[in-house]
Amino acid sequence: MQTTERVTVTMPIEMRRQAQVVADERRVALSTVVSEALAAYLRSMALREWVAQYEAEHGEISEAELIEFARETGVPYSPPRRETEAA
Repeated sequence: MQTTERVTVTMPIEMRRQAQVVADERRVALSTVVSEALAAYLRSMALREWVAQYEAEHGEISEAELIEFARETGVPYSPPRRETEAA
């Protein structure tokens, strides 16, 4: 059973160049870098949806809770992006 499919993607030239640099440094195919980036994006979107549902049921997660979670898990804390920053 085939698990991959060849597709054509259009992207800004400089983005493609930067992605190729990453691929070259890691000694992997450009498609690997693009696939990993898309997978990370999709995980991020799923997490956003989960957080939105959680907050709708339990209230907003405070910044203090995020900082504590980061400390407990050893993940560097990064303040949440505000909607005006995301645009």
